[in-house]
Amino acid sequence: MMVKHTVSVYDLVRRHEEGARIPAELLDEKIIDSINYLILLRAAVRETAGDEQEIERDKERLRELYAAATDTSCKITGLPHAPGSSDKTALAVEIAYLREVIEQKIKRCYAEYNKILEYINSIDDSFIRQIMTLRYIHGYSWRKVAHHMGGGNTSDSVRKACIRYLASH
Repeated sequence: MMVKHTVSVYDLVRRHEEGARIPAELLDEKIIDSINYLILLRAAVRETAGDEQEIERDKERLRELYAAATDTSCKITGLPHAPGSSDKTALAVEIAYLREVIEQKIKRCYAEYNKILEYINSIDDSFIRQIMTLRYIHGYSWRKVAHHMGGGNTSDSVRKACIRYLASH
């Protein structure tokens, strides 16, 4: 989710550098979204910054191992070959180990996600809790959050309520 906020800010800055007129309110909203998201992350997530990339690298290695383990091409002995194990048993052990590593990393990511949910659910104010859930769990725009909240709320009013809450806690 943080990447979405960062890319959004960078896109606005790039457009501004290319000569486009960017409304200050829009830039403020995107920057504040990034700040709010970082505040939530600080409250709930500290260790998993690189876990998603690690998981993807591990999955790629797992695909390579599966390919090597299921390779049925003819092997000519006595010729040089690419590094890596061609022993099917060793490959099977490495595959099992890597699958366990990936599973543990995914579990850790879910645990951190649950910490964020726990933080949001610990908020006593139902209005703020709903705003944060819609914005930071479901990824809704402030306009969509305001629409779902109803009661004449605007994108600015729900955004400012969220900012005030985070600033005071």
